[in-house]
Amino acid sequence: MIDLPDTQVLYGVAIGAAGLGAGVGLLAFTEYMGERGGGLSEDMATNLSAGAMMDDVETSSISDVGSLTDQLAKALEEAGAISSKDDVQLSEEDVKRKEEEAETGW
Repeated sequence: MIDLPDTQVLYGVAIGAAGLGAGVGLLAFTEYMGERGGGLSEDMATNLSAGAMMDDVETSSISDVGSLTDQLAKALEEAGAISSKDDVQLSEEDVKRKEEEAETGW
């Protein structure tokens, strides 16, 4: 007569089968999301495919900084934090200092 496996062995086999199923399911899900695009924006997908996410390449998610600063200044005026957009303008000295900091990275 054939002896049935111990219950601990059956538990181990069941856990192994569940883990294998979860792994295959996760793999299938990952592949599907990769084919679908995974929710990446076009800019991010382009950066990733071109290798632009390297440490030596600086990227910006803001394509038009000028309009962003204008929107910020307008919001500050409406909130009463500043009286006019000229209150947030940098002096020539500050502009030069900022440019030097940007060039050196410090």
